[in-house]
Amino acid sequence: MEDGDNPEGLKIGGAFDPDADPSDREQKHPGLLDMFVDRYCRKEAKLKSADQYASTFRRLVAPDIGDLPVFGEGRLRRSHIVDMLDAIEDESGPVMADRTLAYLRKAFNWFQAREEDFTNPIVKGIRQVGTNSRDRILSDEELRDLWAGLSTVEDVPDCYPRFVKSLLLTTTRRTEAALMHSSEIDGADWTIPADRYKTGIDHLIPMSEAARALLGEKPAGAKGNSWFIFTTTDGAKGFSGFSKAKRELDKTIAKIRSEAGREPMPHWVLHDLRRTGRSLMSRAGVPADHAERCLGHVIGGVRGVYDRYAYLDEKRAAFEKLADLLALILSPQPNATELRGAKP
Repeated sequence: MEDGDNPEGLKIGGAFDPDADPSDREQKHPGLLDMFVDRYCRKEAKLKSADQYASTFRRLVAPDIGDLPVFGEGRLRRSHIVDMLDAIEDESGPVMADRTLAYLRKAFNWFQAREEDFTNPIVKGIRQVGTNSRDRILSDEELRDLWAGLSTVEDVPDCYPRFVKSLLLTTTRRTEAALMHSSEIDGADWTIPADRYKTGIDHLIPMSEAARALLGEKPAGAKGNSWFIFTTTDGAKGFSGFSKAKRELDKTIAKIRSEAGREPMPHWVLHDLRRTGRSLMSRAGVPADHAERCLGHVIGGVRGVYDRYAYLDEKRAAFEKLADLLALILSPQPNATELRGAKP
């Protein structure tokens, strides 16, 4: 592939060689999406929507399944597709999730017609069989296992544990946190700009002390006074590679629970931490109205139109209560069984 053939900068897998020995494909062909965009959209079908395909794959598909092979051990499976679509729906809405599924279906059907060894992971009704029920919250025990896993997990970027913890302590979506930038932070306040927030409105998060501690120092290789907080590129780009790191974390948590003689942790996704944070706020005595504003939810009706008060002090108190309750959960008192809540 020539550099000029891929203006979107999509790099997912290597070039496809139909004459290659099947045993070599596991090593030489780790993915199919770049090949699909370049060969099919641009050259064979000459689709006018090729750039849209490439953009969707780069932004929404690559971070989740771009590193998965299509042959051999660890290959792309239906559960990976379901998790990805759940994440896209949470962050970008059901329309974008359905559009991405349509693009993927076209890509996989095209590839399946050319490769007899390929098993298409997309089946009829895949959007109805998701394992994420969309009401999952992590229990106190699961939160302790998560934090223990984040402390011991290997083969993940150094920023990953801080990134995951921030999702709970700021109740943000994964892409919002992954693209946190130094220019968005003013003291203890983090403002997610409207152009990358789901509601299209600036969202200010008064960060708790625990959340601020996760910001870390300026990356060693960063130049100037501008950098991404969670980064593997010395601040030049925000964190990506969600699925690969999550798989390593899941393996670590499974090992922790196995060694303790406990059952594996039920399926969970990163977005469950946002939902868990909201639930913990209620346990901590945060008024529902304040908690909803912490999550950036738009208040509807007449009140939403006329109430322009920013609720900054109330949101700041809510995030501190969330952090305090989480600290209690992670370090339970002797002989305590289940926390019932925290003092307002």
